Amino acid sequence: MAINNHAILMITGLIAAFAACSANALEYRCELENQLVVNSQNDVVEMKNGSDTMSFSIIDIDADSKTARLVANVGSANIYAFETGAGFNFVEITGGGSAHVLSVDRANKLTAPGNFGTARPATYSRQTHMFDGTITTFYVGKCMELS
Repeated sequence: MAINNHAILMITGLIAAFAACSANALEYRCELENQLVVNSQNDVVEMKNGSDTMSFSIIDIDADSKTARLVANVGSANIYAFETGAGFNFVEITGGGSAHVLSVDRANKLTAPGNFGTARPATYSRQTHMFDGTITTFYVGKCMELS
């Protein structure tokens, strides 16, 4: 079966358009350190000073549909993406109902030697609900903005 030139041009154009869209997609590679833990179970507030680190990526960010995808070492999840005047807020509600919020500050840049992309300040909070209380954990760090 012969394929005509028109079909080849159409397929080539679609591939080029898909590659252009993929190349311009905004992504973040985040590295954060644990700074504070508030445990409502025993009224303990602990300063961690970076004793626990976390790395993950935010991909497939679509500000129009307010969606994105979180990819971490234990799997991935669909999350909500809210673009603000100065950055993004990403919200994940886990299967157990816990809320995780990542805020990326696009108005400011950090110095990040040896990395590619633009380093943006970021904060991350996790409110993990347990049977007898909530554990809130705050992280600070940076997200590399890749596009």
